[in-house]
Amino acid sequence: MQVMNNPYLEECPDFSGDAYQAQRQRLVAAGMSETDAIDFLKSSWTAVNDEAKERWDQLRHEHQLAEAEEARLAGEAQALKEAAEREERDAQVAEDRKKNRAKFIPVEVGAKMPNIDPIYFTAAYMAKLRKGEYQELWLTTPQGMRYLLKSLGTSTAPQAWSLSTGEDGQVKVVASDELKLSNVLVRDEDLSWEDFLSALILLIKAMKEAEWPQDRIEMFSRLAGNIQSHPYATSLDTTGCDKRALIIYVARQRRAWHTMALREQSLPDLSILDETALARAWEEAFRMFRQTNFRQVRVVLLLSLGTY
Repeated sequence: MQVMNNPYLEECPDFSGDAYQAQRQRLVAAGMSETDAIDFLKSSWTAVNDEAKERWDQLRHEHQLAEAEEARLAGEAQALKEAAEREERDAQVAEDRKKNRAKFIPVEVGAKMPNIDPIYFTAAYMAKLRKGEYQELWLTTPQGMRYLLKSLGTSTAPQAWSLSTGEDGQVKVVASDELKLSNVLVRDEDLSWEDFLSALILLIKAMKEAEWPQDRIEMFSRLAGNIQSHPYATSLDTTGCDKRALIIYVARQRRAWHTMALREQSLPDLSILDETALARAWEEAFRMFRQTNFRQVRVVLLLSLGTY
């Protein structure tokens, strides 16, 4: 607001006093009486004061409008600031929920703890599975899960690295945890029938926890069902080749399927059993059976000859 004296606080001067004698005389000399001169001076002052009051009111109104606009802008700025802070807090909460989901799982009030220990998969195992990577079935057998929980599951130390010689003879750097695991890992082809079936079922459970797409979970569920309902699964074969053939078949088909996924190729339905590939798996199972029996017979012969 422009700086000026408040005209409402000013009082009309006493124009009949000695201070205004010169002004009165000029007016009297112009033909006015003393009384008219005083009245004229009062009227002139009043007119100027009224104009000043109008200007004062105008400036006051403009000042009020400016203050109101300033308050409005400040309110908008404060609202924007609060909205940004709220959005930042919401983003932090969302990020916290994403990183620490266990902290925000709702509690089912009144629900009792389970009467049997639930099955837990290690963080390292689930991290690989969430990426859709191939995982050996042994890792979901009781022995494999106990090993992971004991050796890797609770470790928070930085990852260590070691040198290892691959099958191709090349020396490469691998994670120490993976190197330790490779020393105890059992190939899918070498699993027992009982471990194979239970591991396949637990793999499907782990896929659900890892939020695999529903079509893949259903495909692996169909695969498990088709394997268990195949005639080989309930045959009276005393050699064990029938069941071993199913194990070898699933092991190789599953690896091939994951390789195709990594190469972003068109993915077939793994649950549809290929009888030709299954026949090759049976031949492999039979060769393994013959080799095992040959070694056993040889040991018996050597023992009988006293040369073993």
